[in-house]
Amino acid sequence: MHLRVVITMDWATLSTVTLVASILQTVTGFGFGLLCVPIFLWVVDSLAAIQLVIIVTLVMSLAILPSVKGDVVAKLLIVFGAGCLIGSPIGIMFFDRLNLDLIKLFAAIVILIITLWNAYLYFAPMVLKRDVIKKSHQGRQPVQFSVGIASGILGSTLAMPAPLVMLYLSGTSYKKQAIRCTILVFFILAYGLALACQMVTIGVEKQTWVTAASLCPAALLGVFIGHRLAPSLSVFYFRLIVFVTLLITSLVMLVNVISGWGG
Repeated sequence: MHLRVVITMDWATLSTVTLVASILQTVTGFGFGLLCVPIFLWVVDSLAAIQLVIIVTLVMSLAILPSVKGDVVAKLLIVFGAGCLIGSPIGIMFFDRLNLDLIKLFAAIVILIITLWNAYLYFAPMVLKRDVIKKSHQGRQPVQFSVGIASGILGSTLAMPAPLVMLYLSGTSYKKQAIRCTILVFFILAYGLALACQMVTIGVEKQTWVTAASLCPAALLGVFIGHRLAPSLSVFYFRLIVFVTLLITSLVMLVNVISGWGG
């Protein structure tokens, strides 16, 4: 769990990834954890990488919150949040029992699946000229509660509580702005719970706090740039680049872990 002192080159890599991921998050509404987790695990080579992503994401989400316009879907947030309250402690039990290679393997598989499904949902309608999922419902509370639990587990284990919620909401009839606002507030709740679980059960080392604090300016700069780029940036090409990057990163991590076991 120990986080070695991050040398200049490593810090530059982490800062660059943080900047790009925060721009991605601001422009598209998703992707910070998906992009940061595999690369942070790669560079830091410690489970403290998960804690870094949790802390930086929480700070970035709090920075984005004042700029959000629109209404949060309170009933969704309550159900997701209730599930997350159960899932987060479960996730931290998994995290405490898994070694670094298993976390990397878990992260690679989850990121690969989520990326492929996200890419399908985004690009398939352009090819098929129709929605691939019928969006005529607002979902059922038992399903939403289960999604909240699973998201809480992923939040404490991989610093990625949002993808499952986003994938679920993409199949509902809620408007895009309502989904974005709800997801953002859920970010703050889920990452806050994940950080609390990490602090209470495992602890966060001083060096992790210092490194996270040094990365926060890059995250906040990314939020600022993302707001400026959003009106003019081609989301299609931006997402295409991100999806390809995520696929390559997750596949390389997967191969490295498996080959390491074979060696």
